Amino acid sequence: MNDLSTHAQLLAGGVVSIFPPGRLVVRGQGGRVCDDRGSTYIDMILGYGAVVIGHGEPTVTEAVAAQAQQGTLLPGRTREEQKVRESLHDLFPHTFGASFHKTGSEAVAAAMRIARAATGHPLIVRCGFHGWHDEMIQIHRQWHGSKPPGSAPPLSVSGVRDGRPPIEWLDGNSDSLETILASNRGQVAAVVIDPVQLRG
Repeated sequence: MNDLSTHAQLLAGGVVSIFPPGRLVVRGQGGRVCDDRGSTYIDMILGYGAVVIGHGEPTVTEAVAAQAQQGTLLPGRTREEQKVRESLHDLFPHTFGASFHKTGSEAVAAAMRIARAATGHPLIVRCGFHGWHDEMIQIHRQWHGSKPPGSAPPLSVSGVRDGRPPIEWLDGNSDSLETILASNRGQVAAVVIDPVQLRG
């Protein structure tokens, strides 16, 4: 294994989510990943939390392999899905259901639609990265220590039904959020937050 202290000096904030061009990640084990040149890195990203238990964890790998033999994305509810629903309800007893999605982008889009339908309000206040749907593209305040780009990305291609895209809460400050909510009283359906973007 390579000297990880050297890599820590070069990548003080952890491994970036995209390696330099021409360098490929070939495998991961636990909290480390290796590239095609034989270098080893500590993975501080871990799929943005999706693999927080680590890469190649034997129990998870065996469970995934066993389920794959029984089929995936089946057209109805399964026992495993019901167990997850029950566990989620135990954690959040005020809820009455759960909806499962294939991507985070899809889940956020569904949550926004439900919030608008339930409240009758059109506006969403958002901070951070919430997927690749047109409506959710915005200039970010920072991402792994990088500064925001000099110009905002293009506005939504499709927009929302009433032509009001989400309000950008960029500084992550509770005072500015209070100002946004006060100036849009009675119009905000939900506040969508990516906690990673609230750092720094």
